[in-house]
Amino acid sequence: MKETASRTVFLDILKDLFFKDKLLIVLLISLLLTAIFTVWFTYSTRLLIIEKNQLQVQRQALENEAINLKLEETIFLDKTRIENLAKQKLNMQQIDPKEEVLVYE
Repeated sequence: MKETASRTVFLDILKDLFFKDKLLIVLLISLLLTAIFTVWFTYSTRLLIIEKNQLQVQRQALENEAINLKLEETIFLDKTRIENLAKQKLNMQQIDPKEEVLVYE
């Protein structure tokens, strides 16, 4: 008898919750969904912030490398350096303008 009475009370409570207090159930479900999505959005945002910071570090490294490459390019394209290499390694020398011959076609 006790078992059926407690079962009946439990069923009555469930009926009251699901049929009479529908607003309460909707609010509880909404609260749970809001909490879950808040945690999920916070986690996603943190992951994106970490990725953004890594990309900023990578971009800064690439910018530094680009600056170094431009500096190296200006050094290698310097006219005096090229002339010195031509004189030392190829035994070339500057021609006198009086000895210069122009050929026209």
